[in-house]
Amino acid sequence: MVDEYVEKGYKVKRSTGDEALVKERTVGSWIIHLILLIFTIGFGNVAYLIYRWVTADTVAIVLNPDGGDAGEE
Repeated sequence: MVDEYVEKGYKVKRSTGDEALVKERTVGSWIIHLILLIFTIGFGNVAYLIYRWVTADTVAIVLNPDGGDAGEE
């Protein structure tokens, strides 16, 4: 289950024997970055990048003792 998220671009933040916490690795839309570069001389790009990192999707994956997936939070 964790491997599926890693393939989608998520990064494993914490992993124990029966649970894992993964966070999306994203820099945002390239079109928005281009627009911000033109109108804010790059300062908007930095703010947008930080915003995307802070608000990125985080998923907790908990496995059942029998090895199955217990679901996502």
